[in-house]
Amino acid sequence: MQRRTYLLGCTAGLASLAGCSAEDQELPGPIPDESEELLGPISPDLTVSSTKNSQGRIKELAASGNEYTVEVENEGISGTVLVELYFRADGVTSSSPAATQETYLDSGARTELTLTADRPRWAKEYGFETRGTRFVANVRNTGKKAEVNVMLVDIPGGTTVAEKTVHIGADETTLVEFHTDHEFTNEYEIRAVLAEA
Repeated sequence: MQRRTYLLGCTAGLASLAGCSAEDQELPGPIPDESEELLGPISPDLTVSSTKNSQGRIKELAASGNEYTVEVENEGISGTVLVELYFRADGVTSSSPAATQETYLDSGARTELTLTADRPRWAKEYGFETRGTRFVANVRNTGKKAEVNVMLVDIPGGTTVAEKTVHIGADETTLVEFHTDHEFTNEYEIRAVLAEA
């Protein structure tokens, strides 16, 4: 009878660290609350939103000798803008730029750039091309924390131009940024998928 009372006492006293053994033993840590696990998010759930980029626009241009000047405005988010100088004749533009320059501009800001290049004998005209080189997106994870692959993709071809792996916590939004001077054929897209374990 005493043994039975003692065993019942030990079972009841486990949480209060009552001595249930003649030998000292390390007690395990607290038992996880299964209700918390069941109520929490079950798996990562990723959404890409607020995709934006810097975007240059040519306002004015001029030439003097071998110096070619262009005024550029950033119509996108603050970031870098690439400017390329091309020569042209009879409707044909050179396949590669004669000179390039990249600059940082705040959103809505303008600047004047001067590029230097020797004009080919065949060239009758010159011109500039410009494009933004900073791309950002908010990646939202409404599930459990996860390692996420975020990709900057040229569409419709589907070619991955740049890729990053980022850690996104549970119920967290992370700003992911890319820098590239890639010339997109049409549009771009930023995608997010779970990283392979």
